[in-house]
Amino acid sequence: MNNVFYIYLCLIVLCWTINPFIKKKILKSKKLNTDEYFIINHLIVSIILGIYFYTLFKKKKCSWLCIEKLDKYDYIYIFLGALTSILGARLLISVIKTEEITFLIAHIQPMIIALSFLIGYMFFSEHITPFKIGGIALIILGLILLNKK
Repeated sequence: MNNVFYIYLCLIVLCWTINPFIKKKILKSKKLNTDEYFIINHLIVSIILGIYFYTLFKKKKCSWLCIEKLDKYDYIYIFLGALTSILGARLLISVIKTEEITFLIAHIQPMIIALSFLIGYMFFSEHITPFKIGGIALIILGLILLNKK
């Protein structure tokens, strides 16, 4: 893997680590409820995406013609991807408001890893190795230990 991969990986981790704390900060101020924050946040995201699309469109790196390549199953997957993104984001905002982020993320991310492993294996023929199985076992053990009193 090249250096760009590791830079992107670090940026993803940084963004996904900081993001819940930013959400918690605004929600703690009690100036917005979770629904208001959710809508305003997604409105701003939509504006940024609009600018991004416009830039790509102007540079001819994006075209509406790509829609012609899609079939009805592609549209279903795109819709399901959008729906799960919105639902996950909205539910995360709800739990961030009331719980400690360090507790939430320590539970959410390991479960995502374990479930991604299972889905990847069962539906996408991704490879299983003894080290991956050991990693999943350690994740499960970690969750058990986190919940011990």
